[in-house]
Amino acid sequence: MIIKITACTLLVVLLGCILFATPVNRQKQVLESCLALASGDNAAAGSAGDSSAIKITDMYITGADGAKIKATYYSPGKPGPAVILLHQCNDNFDRKSWVPLATALAHRGIHVMTYDFRGHGETPAGGGAENPPGDADAALATLLAQPGVDAQHIGAGGASCGAAYAYLLTARYGRMKALMLLSGQLGDKGLEYLSQHNELAVFDAASSEEDTNGQVINKTVAASKNPASVATLVPNGGHGVPMFKASPDLLPTVVAWFEKVLKN
Repeated sequence: MIIKITACTLLVVLLGCILFATPVNRQKQVLESCLALASGDNAAAGSAGDSSAIKITDMYITGADGAKIKATYYSPGKPGPAVILLHQCNDNFDRKSWVPLATALAHRGIHVMTYDFRGHGETPAGGGAENPPGDADAALATLLAQPGVDAQHIGAGGASCGAAYAYLLTARYGRMKALMLLSGQLGDKGLEYLSQHNELAVFDAASSEEDTNGQVINKTVAASKNPASVATLVPNGGHGVPMFKASPDLLPTVVAWFEKVLKN
């Protein structure tokens, strides 16, 4: 027999225990306080989206050479736009570094795909390159094939080397609406691409340690003709994904930006 324990069940049990241990003359006050807290929690959950519908699935994607690439798909449980995220190349980073962002995006109705480069996480090394174009293309194709994904509203994001890979994927696909770069610098060809694709909005973030006055990120956004493009400088934020920890406002800002760009 399987017993399903919901948040409501736990609240009822907890409330009963609290009332049992509370003097009779204070039980009404405690009950009112608990109900007010529950009401507030429900309001907060409603504003963040329906998390109960989110489903996270680990899978293998087949690269162009037949290699098995470990990936994770985050489904919001309803039709909507989608984002593919490419991790940075440091030894201690893999697809799991995106869990907080991917989960937050799914809460907002956005489908997400992450995957491990070769030699990272649960994908074995091999094939001569850590992230050959065929792997990223296969991951994107798998994302686009998921039920409910709106192929007309797709975004990509990456950190450090993953930012460069995200741009290259964007250029190959040719129909991206949003590109997030964390500690990523586009070359002249990348800036030229942005200037020629007004439909592509860019979110470019870097720390003050790597882009002291924001010159690089401002140059990237200046090349974009999309009014939704944004440059964000994080004081002493580190490199790539660690900027989320250094600046707690950054992750919700990125989520809101993706939602704004991809749902319009």
